[in-house]
Amino acid sequence: MAIADNLKEIKDNLNRTALGCGRDPQSIRLLPVSKRKPLEALLEAHEAGENLFGENRVDEALEKLEKLPRGVQVDMIGHLQSNKAAKTAGKFRLIHSVDSLKLAARLDRANGAIGNVQDILIELNTSGEESKSGYTDCESLLKDLEEMVNMKNICLKGFMTMAPFIEERDLIRRTFVRCREWRDEAQKRFPDQDFSELSMGMSGDYVEAIEEGATIIRVGTAIFGARQY
Repeated sequence: MAIADNLKEIKDNLNRTALGCGRDPQSIRLLPVSKRKPLEALLEAHEAGENLFGENRVDEALEKLEKLPRGVQVDMIGHLQSNKAAKTAGKFRLIHSVDSLKLAARLDRANGAIGNVQDILIELNTSGEESKSGYTDCESLLKDLEEMVNMKNICLKGFMTMAPFIEERDLIRRTFVRCREWRDEAQKRFPDQDFSELSMGMSGDYVEAIEEGATIIRVGTAIFGARQY
């Protein structure tokens, strides 16, 4: 199937799923994940109406941004090393993968240097997998948020998580439930903050993510096909 057809199928499924669980489909954003895909694939998706893409490598994302049409934006969804924080300043609509106080501070300084405020999500490791980055317990998260919410050049918008690559749907769903529950705890602790964004769900599990409150679903393979490398 062509990329445009894949996009239509996923959006139709998003709408059905949202309505089926009593949600407004307009409250959920599809983020086409174009990491390791050629520029031509992004342009094909853009022709089908997409103006936002997700990338997981800073250098690859910046190279694509230079060549994409005006008005197209990119979210950084991959693991971000602290030493690359300065490269991201002013470049990305949203950074999904802030996994430590150290990285948040680096982003705050880098964006302060250019007079920018960067929207971010905090990455949560709610699956407990050692291979994944992010906060593994709610208390550590809340402790670090005490400092993050006072940083002037980052704006916390919510949280991101990834489910394990397994067949057990109940365990996948539990990963998303835990992310929502930690968000709710953070909202109670910091009532003046708006933590409304939940970035969770990918090609194989976005239905469960929508049912558990996702506002952004990150879909790559189901749109662009399997990665070649």
